[in-house]
Amino acid sequence: MSVFLLMLILAVILFLYQSLTLYQPPLTQFISMNEKQSFEPFVEIDSKLSCYRPMLDAETISTTQPLKLLVWNVHKGEDKGWQSLLLNYEEKTDFMLLQEATSLQKLPQLLQRMPNQLFASGFSYRDMQSGVATLSLFSPQYYCSAAVDEPWLGIPKTGVSSVYPLDNGKFLLIINVHMINFEWTPTAYRQQLEQIMQQLEQRVDAVIIAGDFNAWNQERVEILQQKMEQFGLHEISFFPDNRLRFNDFPLDHIFVKGLKAISATTQKTKASDHNPMWVELAFD
Repeated sequence: MSVFLLMLILAVILFLYQSLTLYQPPLTQFISMNEKQSFEPFVEIDSKLSCYRPMLDAETISTTQPLKLLVWNVHKGEDKGWQSLLLNYEEKTDFMLLQEATSLQKLPQLLQRMPNQLFASGFSYRDMQSGVATLSLFSPQYYCSAAVDEPWLGIPKTGVSSVYPLDNGKFLLIINVHMINFEWTPTAYRQQLEQIMQQLEQRVDAVIIAGDFNAWNQERVEILQQKMEQFGLHEISFFPDNRLRFNDFPLDHIFVKGLKAISATTQKTKASDHNPMWVELAFD
């Protein structure tokens, strides 16, 4: 019986891996429902990032109006009600930063006020790509993606960054990230964080770094806080604060530079295993 069970387990593992495709570097797509914008690859910072710039100039973002942001791990759309929740936020949101988004959710078609989607996928399973998605009204000046492999699973954890021109001649950098989870000693976690923060060496004036940071112990929290403070970012506080916690540590965070929070809330929901964060920001 034990030999049979072992063979069965091995057969299941083999089947799963045969159905799994890994993307390293990430498979990155820009999808626009409104315009025929095309991007060409270029080298920015170093070869660890895959970067793309548009063939046409991007529209500027007003610095006199608040910037409204939704950040949410959508759990691959496996829970009932995620579509309704996103649609409820759509009218009052300029950017949606989603983690564990999938190609099967067809987000640009669902969210017609968010016609531009950046999607960086680390893997596909049975033709369903999964990764991070940034949706907005705005087309980026350029964007980059990168990934670090989960040490135990070998599946890439992805991040996508996008740079937008502001109407004052400056630039806004937005980084949407899903951090390494399955690792006890945070070696790969540090590596991924260094990869993210490297992008702040660009000429940008306002920065948003947000997503599922999987900061589930004190060591990870300290690594995260020290790195953000080093680059002059501060963390947004929420009221009420209903963020998903593990070991009493919140997993999801928003860090900003050159912006300040007007309001920041979270919402309890059964539409995912994470609760969404929503923030209204003003430029300094």
